[in-house]
Amino acid sequence: MENEAVKPVILAIDDNPSILKSINFFLRDDYTVSTLPEPTKILDLLAMITPDLFILDCNMPELDGFDLVPIIRSQPGHEDTPIIFLTGEGTQKNLTDAMQLGASDFLVKPIDENLLREKVAKYI
Repeated sequence: MENEAVKPVILAIDDNPSILKSINFFLRDDYTVSTLPEPTKILDLLAMITPDLFILDCNMPELDGFDLVPIIRSQPGHEDTPIIFLTGEGTQKNLTDAMQLGASDFLVKPIDENLLREKVAKYI
């Protein structure tokens, strides 16, 4: 039996369980996908896993994607980890704000599987 190569780890954070299920379904063949529906638990999860890429929803209660970027960037080893923002509101302001915070890319919901896979592959 051959050793299976270790897959890159993606952490998707969204308060919508159906979005997390879709991301997992679209990416699970090529990546290890961890999902987090409660963004306030990010530090607990980062103590257990080291993502190679983050997918963050822009708009969530308590902590949104914009709030999470400084938290992620403050963690050792994640100063430059790629971050892809997801939003249902593809406004120029959201795009500009995300990129100024240090996001790598931006996707508008509903998620297009091919575009998601293309953008993830670009950064991993």
